[in-house]
Amino acid sequence: MYKPTSSKELRLIVNDGDIPLDDVDVSDITDFSFLFSHVKKINGCIENWDMRNAVTIENAFIMSEFECNLSKWNVPNLRNIRFAFYKSKIEFDITYWKIKRLECADWAFAYSNIYGSVDHWNIDYLLKTGNCGRKISDIFFESKIKFPDKWKIKSLLYNKLL
Repeated sequence: MYKPTSSKELRLIVNDGDIPLDDVDVSDITDFSFLFSHVKKINGCIENWDMRNAVTIENAFIMSEFECNLSKWNVPNLRNIRFAFYKSKIEFDITYWKIKRLECADWAFAYSNIYGSVDHWNIDYLLKTGNCGRKISDIFFESKIKFPDKWKIKSLLYNKLL
């Protein structure tokens, strides 16, 4: 079992390609930015990674193409998902992700194959701070995730454009 202690060390393991990612313990990592950006194939699968300490997955899967079901990830501390799955071919149900304080989500799922419901996500901080780009609906632009009605109402309260 490999247990990287930093994002840099994890990137080296992923880029190496010889180490099966099933054998990597990422429980101490908080920043997964750009980790699988433009990646077409990985050694192993990451579906059982312990992601409860993850804070950012910004651009982590942008335009990636490998297959892996991430629906079981426990991501309560995730704050930044900016461009996380933009144009990604990865397909899974995001319904079971429980995000408690989303802070940045620009184009997170735009043009992606991710599906499911995000009605239960807490977006209050995102709306209060304005860290959602020009339009909050762009988070799901041309994706399989339906823009939640609850979010539409909250967006109007904070004068965010839909």
